[in-house]
Amino acid sequence: MKTSIHIFRFATLLLFNFSVGAFAQTNVSGLISSSTTWNINGSPYIVVGNLLVVHGATLTIEPGVVAKFESDKALQIDGELIAIGTPQDSITFTSNQANPAKGDWSRIQFTDSSVDAVLNSAGQYISGSSMQYCSVSYGGAGTTAGSAELSMSFCSPYFAHCTISESLMDGIYGIASSSNIDYCTIKNCDHYGIDMHSMNSSSMCNNLIVHNTYGGVYINGSNDPSSKLNIKNNYFSENDFNGALLMIWCERAVNIIENVFVNNTATEWPILARMDGMYSDTIACNRFIDNSVSTVNGQDIMAVNTGPGHGIVMNNYFENNTCINGGQIARAYLSSTQNSASGFENNYFINNHADFVCKITVGSGTQTNSNITHNTIINNTSYADFSLSASTNSNLNFKFNNFPDPLNKIKLYNSTSYGVTSYNVDSNYWYGTSSTYLDSVIYDFFDDSNLSVVYVNQVLSSQTPVDTSCSFLSTGIGTLPEQNSFLLFPNPAQNMLTL
Repeated sequence: MKTSIHIFRFATLLLFNFSVGAFAQTNVSGLISSSTTWNINGSPYIVVGNLLVVHGATLTIEPGVVAKFESDKALQIDGELIAIGTPQDSITFTSNQANPAKGDWSRIQFTDSSVDAVLNSAGQYISGSSMQYCSVSYGGAGTTAGSAELSMSFCSPYFAHCTISESLMDGIYGIASSSNIDYCTIKNCDHYGIDMHSMNSSSMCNNLIVHNTYGGVYINGSNDPSSKLNIKNNYFSENDFNGALLMIWCERAVNIIENVFVNNTATEWPILARMDGMYSDTIACNRFIDNSVSTVNGQDIMAVNTGPGHGIVMNNYFENNTCINGGQIARAYLSSTQNSASGFENNYFINNHADFVCKITVGSGTQTNSNITHNTIINNTSYADFSLSASTNSNLNFKFNNFPDPLNKIKLYNSTSYGVTSYNVDSNYWYGTSSTYLDSVIYDFFDDSNLSVVYVNQVLSSQTPVDTSCSFLSTGIGTLPEQNSFLLFPNPAQNMLTL
């Protein structure tokens, strides 16, 4: 290990005085085979060769420390990494180039032998590998799986209050790992912000996921229904290509709650896609504002599949979203073989643009009900507000929905084939009540003999009250607190600071 001293002179032009400050630089590489601490006196630490924290050793990095990586160099954790800064003095991992660029260095890699983080029942950190109040930027060199600024395999580190940005590949990558990612900012990555495969029980809460080129969050694979995933109170904006949140072959319970999706774009997948079966999922209180999808064959803003378990899609708000070349604002497949109900309830749609606002398919479920109730659809540009398809033996409740748009357009399009099943849609508000009016806004067998019949025996003369259990304003965006004080870090600043 070598230490070099650099002397910098600062001139105060008016007084013609000079002051001299000394800054240490510590070059590091090779093995860290015993517990080691990086402190401010040795900062910046220059990673000139690949660096390995061996099993049984702990690398502790103190607040304010800066670690700079030479080209393609990596830090691998087979032991334990404790990098916990403070709001005033964060820890920085970045490029050692004079003009930093994405992919200047490789990654921080947590392996299966690294010490897992331990959290209490409230999700608070107790011990183990963790990065908190850290800034990680200009890494992600490589083109293979795991090429990310932060990478983990078969392990469970804890990340909180970190900024992961400017990665040439993913911001965070994980395989067969269980990790909590809280209060982090993941932005400006050329691949996914977060890319997870075969995850165990994990959570992503209170994160800002912004402007990632290939998509915000991608989760692929997990066939363990006993594991759970919480995605709560995150803000997704300006994520492209595959949208904001894409989940495929993720057969386990998921909670997607109180997230905000604003100004995301997609050309391959929906803005939020929860595919391939849900197990007791809750998708609730999310807000979708000003998002757009544009594919050749049409795509959706939100697409979900409730699969064989009890799934509920409720209290979500959609405003001013656009599906170019067809598609739906919300598409859901409801089905259950358990003795419980699946539902699409209390969702609100206003000023959206698509072929259909909602497209719901109800599978067979003789032991349960599929409840499509208390949804409000108003002032949307579409061929039809609601497309509904049911299979034989579907137990369907389509009630207390509001269609208050005065425009005389199709409000319910029955997509169920003739001979499969017919159903009642009583106790909904259609704006008008006459049989002539209802015939004009409901499309079924009487408009196309290839479709089944929709029966309407009762109609509501006024709207069903909107459920306000989710605290969002009419615009769909809640109030933000005014910020009168600010923090600068790292403190003292060197070549970069964050406000």
